[in-house]
Amino acid sequence: MSTTTTLPLGDAGASAAPNGISLLLLLFFLVFTFYIFNIVLDLANLTPPEIEYPANGSSCSTGGLACGHAAGNVLNFGDVDQAAEDHILAQGHVDLTIVHQPPCTLTINESSVIKVRAPCHISMGPLLRHVAQSYSPMRKNNSHVYVLDKKQWDMLGRFEVATAEDGRCSWIVKEGEPKLHILVVS
Repeated sequence: MSTTTTLPLGDAGASAAPNGISLLLLLFFLVFTFYIFNIVLDLANLTPPEIEYPANGSSCSTGGLACGHAAGNVLNFGDVDQAAEDHILAQGHVDLTIVHQPPCTLTINESSVIKVRAPCHISMGPLLRHVAQSYSPMRKNNSHVYVLDKKQWDMLGRFEVATAEDGRCSWIVKEGEPKLHILVVS
């Protein structure tokens, strides 16, 4: 034998409406959180930390899941090594000498030198292409190119070969300015 009980309809509607005590508690909670966040935890006037740790390009460098070793497919400036910033090059002078014979017993006086202002590239390829913009017969005639290294002329080969092999430049600082001597045999 089953018995069923029914609730009066008036009681269900009365429990859903807020009473005066719950409104008072809600108001107290809001005032208390305002007081805590604005007066007690005055975040704007906190003293800065004594040691500032580098971010190293990561959004979470002192903990979290990646522990400062976050990786992705986008370059972050914090991940760039200082030595890799060779896009800012100092300006130097290239002393360009044009002769009609190989430099066996060649003496160069200052009047036969053309001075070309060029960025101090680390490798010869970009430097020779820059110099060839100022002196186009070097590229047009595919001339032989020599570089002065420790009082001796080193042969780099013809212009096309010298730019393709892309050897190292040996800049010499004279009078506070980087200089490089290049000899072109036309």
